[in-house]
Amino acid sequence: MCGSQDTAQAGIRHRSGVYMIFRSRAGRGAASIKAPATATMNAFETSPFFRVRLSVPRRDGGKAWGTARGDFERRLAQQTGTAVTASRVDSEVRRGRDFVRVVVVMTVAAADVVQALDIAWRAFRMAADGDADGWDMPEAVAEVRPA
Repeated sequence: MCGSQDTAQAGIRHRSGVYMIFRSRAGRGAASIKAPATATMNAFETSPFFRVRLSVPRRDGGKAWGTARGDFERRLAQQTGTAVTASRVDSEVRRGRDFVRVVVVMTVAAADVVQALDIAWRAFRMAADGDADGWDMPEAVAEVRPA
């Protein structure tokens, strides 16, 4: 379901066939869909698969991520099934020794962009379950595009 409603907290931005979740710096809140009236859904209607890229910072820095990474990757691999057909840690962005942003890429089977984002976010949260306090989830950014 794509609407044009937007909150002051967050939304999803359409750019060249890509829907991106964004959050204002002022607050933390749930995302809504913000698609321009001129956006066409043809690319999304022809493919039931979406590539979802989640970028989530760690709260506890690089050393703690180094020890937690193996468990997270194992739990992420366990999420692969009917809806999530592939998932992996794609990269890590480091700034100094106390900041790490982890980028996870998933291929998701879904009816639309909203469902794809929901499935990917749930899979991420399940993979992060044992270490949820180590993630700064309100600062997460997602990008969804047809696979």
